[in-house]
Amino acid sequence: MTQLSILLLIVAFVISAGLFWLGAGLVAAGLRGASSASRWLLGAVGTLLAACALWWPGQAMPAQPVLGSGHDAWRFVAHLPGLLLCGAATAVAAWLRQRRHAEAAAGAVLLPVLAYAHAMLFAPGVLHAPVLRGPAGPGLFLLALVLALVMLQAGWRRAGQGLRLGAALASATLACLAAVLSTPDAPAPSAAWQQVPAMATLLALAA
Repeated sequence: MTQLSILLLIVAFVISAGLFWLGAGLVAAGLRGASSASRWLLGAVGTLLAACALWWPGQAMPAQPVLGSGHDAWRFVAHLPGLLLCGAATAVAAWLRQRRHAEAAAGAVLLPVLAYAHAMLFAPGVLHAPVLRGPAGPGLFLLALVLALVMLQAGWRRAGQGLRLGAALASATLACLAAVLSTPDAPAPSAAWQQVPAMATLLALAA
């Protein structure tokens, strides 16, 4: 990796971890909201921030597009599984808090499918990297990502802040690792620096 790639990776990790942390905080604040409208609004914004955190390393170090050229409408399709994954993880965590185990189990079945779709379209290197040897390697990686996203939104009262911080760091680490594994040997010039103002705005709004 070049010095620029290492710098991009560090910046991507910091922004990703920050967005994961703030997104989980908004979801937790929504759970304490007085009205159902505020709960839904804060939950939706928190889920969107988590999706931005999941996308950001792949934006900073883009993989070769699986569909289209990477500059057409197909790029939005590649982002969709990540958004659905974060939304489903938030829902499963909420159901677990409410002890609605049937709904949580049904949602948990969907999570690995969405994680696989996200990896296939957005971070395909996860599925083919030699470092993740054998068919179990990518599966364990995706299960770890799913677990980290659910734990991020768990919001348990005991050790809640510590759990949220650990899950945010773990999720950001896995997102960055997926981006590194998916980056081509001769990457195309990235427009990630042009998106820093947008991410900074998201951080300010969340704060």
